[in-house]
Amino acid sequence: MTVRFTVQRGDRTVTDEVALRVAPVVLHHHNQSVETLLVSESGDDESHQRFVGELASAARASGLKAPLVRLNTTDTWGQDFLEFGYVSMPGRGGKSISMRIAIRSPQPEREGGRAVFDLRGPGVGAIQLGGVGSDHVDGFGNVETIPPHTHAGREFPAGRVIIGTGNVDNPNATSVELQKFFNAQQIQPPVILDASWLIVGHVDEFVQFLPTASGRGWRPAVTDPRRGLQVLRDQQRAGHGSVPAFSRPGVSDRTIDDILADQKFVADNERAAQKIEANVARLHQEAGLKPEEFVRIPGLYKGGDIPEAPDALTSFYPGAVNGVLMNATNYISARQWGPIVDGRDVFEAAVTEAYRSAGISVHYVDEWEALHLGGGEIHCGTNVMRQLGSPPTR
Repeated sequence: MTVRFTVQRGDRTVTDEVALRVAPVVLHHHNQSVETLLVSESGDDESHQRFVGELASAARASGLKAPLVRLNTTDTWGQDFLEFGYVSMPGRGGKSISMRIAIRSPQPEREGGRAVFDLRGPGVGAIQLGGVGSDHVDGFGNVETIPPHTHAGREFPAGRVIIGTGNVDNPNATSVELQKFFNAQQIQPPVILDASWLIVGHVDEFVQFLPTASGRGWRPAVTDPRRGLQVLRDQQRAGHGSVPAFSRPGVSDRTIDDILADQKFVADNERAAQKIEANVARLHQEAGLKPEEFVRIPGLYKGGDIPEAPDALTSFYPGAVNGVLMNATNYISARQWGPIVDGRDVFEAAVTEAYRSAGISVHYVDEWEALHLGGGEIHCGTNVMRQLGSPPTR
């Protein structure tokens, strides 16, 4: 919209014009460091209280000085009902004027989302998207942001949003409300990925973006089931096949040999690998991300116990990719509880090495009872406020 000012003084008339536009709501990306880490209240859940304590320690070890902020709800999945964005405009002296926007997911029947409005205050607004019910596909664990990039001659100065489709309830499900909202902002046009092969069906279960000191300043990362199987096969070949596959007490007495002999388990992970590679190809097509650019994080999946969806998958070991990138060099991930060989968790060591190759140190937190058994990991059970960005250009 153009506003024209006309001022008359005696016989003199002066006219000036200024172009105004709505400031879009922009989502953060992982090249913006965490300033505040949020987690839901624990209530009477002792396992969640222990998780929060370990999370706070890992955050301090990552360099975060601000205390954890507790969301006013016992809905464990703080990532799903809340997403933080920001609006900004140019200010005096070249400085931007910004306001955070806490966005409630388009899940109006989800009571935990009411906690979003408790966050309102100086510099923080809150909005609610439309929608009905409380469908998994509308949760914000199903939304991630590709950092700023250029592709096919087009610049994306604020990056692009990615949204997953499908879940155990409906393999063809799409979030109409999320796509409508982010398309309306005109600044981060969505890329649609396939999450229909997962029980929950959220993109944070298999893809993320990591800051780097070279290249475009970031690299994509995905869970790699083939590499996960390779970790176990390497131990089997080294004569450790009789070692328990899980080091967490009371989980399972199955050995590495037992796991690798399970043909359905191996086939499920090959299918997961194919689904992930199809999404890698999609990101190549939409954002120019070459397959060789991806950091491959070992991870394994298993079939769930849902009769109506026997092929849907969930994490076998806690999903390492489903964590919190704190800053350019620190990452908080779920403790893996893999096989112990020569005094170390070999699966966790492989995850550590994968992130180290991207220049990132991993801080592990035990969230097995608090989150993993419920079908999610650390990213699902937390939220963050990141550094505010500059006003985007169109």
